[in-house]
Amino acid sequence: MFGYFRRRRRDQLRAAAFPGGWEATLCREAPYYRRLPQSLRPELHAQIQVFLAEKEFEGCNGFQIGDGTRLVVAMHACLLTLARRHDYFPGLHAILIYPDAFRVQRDDPGEDGFVDEIDDVQEGESW
Repeated sequence: MFGYFRRRRRDQLRAAAFPGGWEATLCREAPYYRRLPQSLRPELHAQIQVFLAEKEFEGCNGFQIGDGTRLVVAMHACLLTLARRHDYFPGLHAILIYPDAFRVQRDDPGEDGFVDEIDDVQEGESW
């Protein structure tokens, strides 16, 4: 039963008009979007609207997320599934956005059986 309501909600989101300013933002901020054939844009717009409605965005290290940032991140995510069967990244609940590269500490198990702690600088990550 839950699947029915989720599909219905998604259908409503997909059918809603794509806000006018969004396309201008994508044209300005996302080079891939400008090269996307016109015939694929309506499907991408529909996917973006569902993605934005279902995913949380969190700014890290004091980063304030604006609507433009959310839109461009959603567009890049939805390009990965454009023209494919998908379920809007069901295991993805939140997108963390840092203002710059960030440090993470990781355990690195060596072949000798010892585990080293390494300090790594990341510019992005997904898991």
